[in-house]
Amino acid sequence: MSVFSKPSGPKSIPLLGNMVDFGKDPLQFLTKCAQEFGEITRFKLERDHDVFLITNPDDIEYVLMNKENHFSKGYQRDPVMKLLLGNGLVTSEARFGLNNAAYLNLPFNPSASQVMQIRLLNWVNG
Repeated sequence: MSVFSKPSGPKSIPLLGNMVDFGKDPLQFLTKCAQEFGEITRFKLERDHDVFLITNPDDIEYVLMNKENHFSKGYQRDPVMKLLLGNGLVTSEARFGLNNAAYLNLPFNPSASQVMQIRLLNWVNG
């Protein structure tokens, strides 16, 4: 039987977790976490929920494509986070995200792209 330990991460403040540092500059916070703690970092943005930052593309693909049912983004069960972050592709769970991802592919469809170019030209010219 193998035992896995939780990935390391920055120290957190009781009740607030790492929300203060994250709130000041989210990109800097995530970059610093990746630099200091490696490809998988654990931190807290709220009470007792662990958040995992995964930076290795192979690991990200594994989680999103092969094990999506084993991981939860968790925003849907917290009304405050849902209100703050909404229900878009980044925060939604797999089913909702897959349905919306199809809409994002529409502009990249060659025929849809041509129609959009014509509409943009007409709008700019007239």
